Amino acid sequence: MAYRLAYAGQAESARRQMAAHRRRQFDAEMGRTIGRAPYAHSSTPIKGERDYREATVAGAIVVYYVSAGVLTLTAVQLIAAEMHPTQD
Repeated sequence: MAYRLAYAGQAESARRQMAAHRRRQFDAEMGRTIGRAPYAHSSTPIKGERDYREATVAGAIVVYYVSAGVLTLTAVQLIAAEMHPTQD
């Protein structure tokens, strides 16, 4: 079962700063890993909340909320190792 991926505020801004090829790789990996199973792939709950989680995906640290009732995963913070302005 796949979840819809959404990026809020800082997470979307950080995602847009990735080089185009890196962003495509990251997006594909998000869909393949926590986008399919948000409680798996070595993700860990934050502050004891099951649906507030952190995982490393394609070398980036992603902090996200899981809304299981509507099958949505919303990234609220994204820290990527290499951040470059988009050059599309």
